[in-house]
Amino acid sequence: MVRTGALVRLYIMGLAFVVSLTLPALALASEQALTPFGSPAAGNAEGTIPRWEGGIKAIPEDYERKQLHSDPFPQDRPVSVITPENFRKHGARLTPGQQRLFESYPGTFRMDIYPSRRSHALPQWVNEGTRNNARNAMLGKEGNSVENLGPGTPFPHARTGVEVIWNHLNRFRGSFIQVTDTESSVFPGHQVSYRMSHEVAFPPYARDSEVGGANNILLYYTSFLLSPPTHAGGGFLVVDFLDQQIQPRLVWTYDPGSRRVQRLASTTHDSVASLAENLRLVEDTDMFNGSPGAYDWRDLGVREAWIPYNNYRLPLARFSDLLTPFHLNPDHVRWELHRVRVVEGTAKAGSQPVYSKKIAYVDEDSWGIAMMENYDREGALWRLGVSHPLNFYEVPMTFSVADVVHDFRERAYNARNLLNEEPTAGEYDLPIPEAGYFQPARLRQRAVR
Repeated sequence: MVRTGALVRLYIMGLAFVVSLTLPALALASEQALTPFGSPAAGNAEGTIPRWEGGIKAIPEDYERKQLHSDPFPQDRPVSVITPENFRKHGARLTPGQQRLFESYPGTFRMDIYPSRRSHALPQWVNEGTRNNARNAMLGKEGNSVENLGPGTPFPHARTGVEVIWNHLNRFRGSFIQVTDTESSVFPGHQVSYRMSHEVAFPPYARDSEVGGANNILLYYTSFLLSPPTHAGGGFLVVDFLDQQIQPRLVWTYDPGSRRVQRLASTTHDSVASLAENLRLVEDTDMFNGSPGAYDWRDLGVREAWIPYNNYRLPLARFSDLLTPFHLNPDHVRWELHRVRVVEGTAKAGSQPVYSKKIAYVDEDSWGIAMMENYDREGALWRLGVSHPLNFYEVPMTFSVADVVHDFRERAYNARNLLNEEPTAGEYDLPIPEAGYFQPARLRQRAVR
């Protein structure tokens, strides 16, 4: 009850735009069980956010493993549409970043609002690990690391902003991923696209280990460029650590021309991301990644907001139809009403990062950052990150099929994780390879020539 009460108190914290809850709603939230992830199972008083009933429990009959996912809600239709003409009437549930999209692109942007489906689900062994973490995991070193971490969400009853961010950083996204996708940067008059293969291993989710993150490893990541031909064969290896104050991120690159592997001397969180055409930073990948230590994180409470969810139809679109100027084609984006944890990150005193402030809107069930607002040093909103997830029910887990970063200065956007026009959707629950698989020397051996 102590943890439940602490979670309920979050509903009355925050900024003026945080949705108010009635006393009966608070009482109901305190009495109902939490989900295995730590969110209230109860829906909202209006019934527009449903009760969590276990998420998607069964794989659709027409789904074949590794194929693009069948929509489990094929009959759903929009219940409302938010347009440039009416968006100001909905200000309580629109974030500043969303309002900026309407203001910047009044001729094209809209939000189709669908029935809310709390579809998130995780394997039972991950849920069991989350219960253990609730008892054992703790922050270390000013919040820059997690100690006593096992497989599962680190802080299902998160009380602080940095605990919420750690839940995002170490949320379950499978154990070992193999997938091919596309990254595109879309400008008003042209596009630049790269097709890549990726492999990601998450040692904290090794099923045969009671202690996650052996040797301080948060994740291993390799990527190889497949097209365009002028870039094909290049590769990256990244090793992220649970405590990046002790061991900062390591990055190696492979150049197919010289056939040499080279370690990069420094790749900081606010370095410009390669292949992104100056539209996002390294830390913008996955909405936010790397060490949380560059910012002071403050929990602003819980609010109801429209966020992309259950975007099963998005990967089925052709690139020529999806990647329209200024933003993804709204015809293929599904928005739903969900509760989010709102967390503000401000640059630590004495530092000079590219972003002075960040506002994260974190889905209460999956702990994934649904949207991230990034502000420049003058305090102006510069970039908006938007994640478009679905439940990969064969695992199960919730993961993005389009991470978009909007750059309002350039009136352009960068989109990653695009499975569109791929023959398969990849695999996400493979056994984690032995550590030697991710050695720098392997980059040259495994590179596509």
